[in-house]
Amino acid sequence: MDEKIKVSIILPSLNVARYIGACLTSVREQSLNEIEMICVDAGSTDGTLEIIREHGQKDERISLIHSDRKSYGYQVNQGIKSARGKYVAVVDTDDFVGQNMYETLFRRAEENRADFVKSDYYGYREEAAGNEREKVCSVLTDRKYYNCIVEPIRNQKIFRNLYPAIWSGIYSRSFLENNGIWCNETPGASYQDTGFWFLAYAYAGRTLFLDIPFYRYRLDNAASSVHDTQKVYCICDEWNYIAKNLAGHSRLEEVSDSLSYVFYRKYKRNLERISPGSRDAFLRRFSADFLIWDQYGYLSYRMFSGEEERELLEIMHDPEKYGKGVQMQEEKFLAELERQPEVILYGAGKVGREILSRMKTKANVVGVAVSGNVVKEERLMGVPVRTVDALLNYRKTAYVVLAVMTEAYKIQMREKLRELEFAHIIEIPYGLFHY
Repeated sequence: MDEKIKVSIILPSLNVARYIGACLTSVREQSLNEIEMICVDAGSTDGTLEIIREHGQKDERISLIHSDRKSYGYQVNQGIKSARGKYVAVVDTDDFVGQNMYETLFRRAEENRADFVKSDYYGYREEAAGNEREKVCSVLTDRKYYNCIVEPIRNQKIFRNLYPAIWSGIYSRSFLENNGIWCNETPGASYQDTGFWFLAYAYAGRTLFLDIPFYRYRLDNAASSVHDTQKVYCICDEWNYIAKNLAGHSRLEEVSDSLSYVFYRKYKRNLERISPGSRDAFLRRFSADFLIWDQYGYLSYRMFSGEEERELLEIMHDPEKYGKGVQMQEEKFLAELERQPEVILYGAGKVGREILSRMKTKANVVGVAVSGNVVKEERLMGVPVRTVDALLNYRKTAYVVLAVMTEAYKIQMREKLRELEFAHIIEIPYGLFHY
């Protein structure tokens, strides 16, 4: 360890020339001067390397490692192995960070002897007209766990509603090394932070969560791995990786509640992101993996709601029937929507787009509503996109569908509609359109 370096910041890159200049500038301009920046590039061919070298000539704190593998996990691990600081951090190189991020996190980690410290972050977009939008996002939904020391494994409800965001914090390097916490080194980038963040939560004795956002997480990069629908079974690799690590430390039984729930949610999320043609095969794998987990005696429903437990049991015992049942319910829901005289879809994301694309007739859809004051697209599949405030003429007559996946967004949208006195609010039945 180099006592002069407080935080080693790892920046894995692959063809991010459009973004990496702003990313590196934001890290170089940190108010904490005692940092090192370890750029780990996996063979960029778009000018990324040239930008890194240009910044390296201006700042001796920057070093460059050439990765011989296109693997996000491998790149992060190479950075950790090369790190000399007391703490390590990861910055995805299409994102950027606030100026006081690492000074604040380092100070709070030292004051509290924390294994890791995480903070809230901004979801960030650049609009077509050059406007910038950002929204504060929470790493935890339960506010009582903020600004106090928490041992996650003794407070496993944390695992029910958290956003992992490995890039939103700093980690004690000795804590990572002593517990064998590394990223899984599978090819590509899909889900490779899952093993890292889960093991960090499972082994940490002292953690701290701050309700201050610093990190700007980019939502408008179409090349991001979150949009890759081809890597169908990557999440299964992560589960095996985590289970093997925990078994080696005799910790599987201790974390069975959270591990069962996290991977039920992760497998469900995978169903949302993969191509429709892969879903039946993945449902069969979903079933097989959880049946094996149950046979080993590690499947726990303690963190599941009643609906979630019933759904998992359906998938486990008859995945084909479950898939067909979801399809039939979705068709019934769409038919009911098509019978309404006026419909507004509140949400222009994945759920709203899927519903709109599958409606046989869109004649009764008077608009797609979005929150905020800026409309990114004027029309979606021929339907006008408007802010919800601009659709007040329909508040007494239109049926408004809450077309989102997360419960937190539903609550916010429902409150907004009630505030604006919309008379008819429709919630999508559990499990439809986003599995």
